[in-house]
Amino acid sequence: MLCQQLREHEGRGGLNADDAICIERCQQIFQDKEVQSDLALVKGNLAFIRSHIQQTESRGLGLVDSIKIEQEFKTKVKEIPGDTERVLQAKPISAGIFF
Repeated sequence: MLCQQLREHEGRGGLNADDAICIERCQQIFQDKEVQSDLALVKGNLAFIRSHIQQTESRGLGLVDSIKIEQEFKTKVKEIPGDTERVLQAKPISAGIFF
């Protein structure tokens, strides 16, 4: 994704000083072992969220089916190993990702 964004910047005349600072800061953040662990937890255990959202957005979905999807979602979240609650409640701003 970062490479795609860099290509888009190149098409608009290249990167500016703020872009370079942001890239450097992101590289520092992604080298943090805790961030890497959190991202692995999210990638490995939360991929199902997308499909559940898509299912709930289906037109004509009945109440019973909606409730079933929600119950399945809650069950899967409870089954996630590790310190999921801390990861899910973390705010990107506190990690310094957004300036």
